[in-house]
Amino acid sequence: MPAFFALNDLFGIKSLPETRVYWSKDNFVGVPTVQKVKARNRFDKIRQYLSLNNRLYMLTRDDPGYAKLFKVRSLLDRLDSRIHEEYQPSKFISIDEWSSMKEDGFKQYKHMKPVKRGSKVWVRSDATNGFVSAMQVYTGKKSGGQPKHGLGIVMFPT
Repeated sequence: MPAFFALNDLFGIKSLPETRVYWSKDNFVGVPTVQKVKARNRFDKIRQYLSLNNRLYMLTRDDPGYAKLFKVRSLLDRLDSRIHEEYQPSKFISIDEWSSMKEDGFKQYKHMKPVKRGSKVWVRSDATNGFVSAMQVYTGKKSGGQPKHGLGIVMFPT
């Protein structure tokens, strides 16, 4: 399992259009280190079945308490609490949109962006060093009336 997470870290450093390209036999695009660490099929199976929450507690989509991020919510909450415990950002912060090409249930189309399809994550980062101090995954339009702060406003707790 540590090799699985290490490979995911590596994928964040060396970005390729699709995960399977890392195992390509083509010397120009393939990454030999990745090929030696774990077989592609094994990596895909771990990624397919890895769950960070107990699925027995997962609500159905038609339930009013259903959460799209249920499978990763515990990880996101833990990461957020650790960031707040360990890191104090400077007074210069930036809030921006980060696009991911991840395949998930809340993929959206953004015609004016370089990454046309994928997830949208709002990030608050320290402008002096780029360290992310908070993030909010956009899972789609909220149901129920007008937003309190108008269009395009992202609220981050301080």
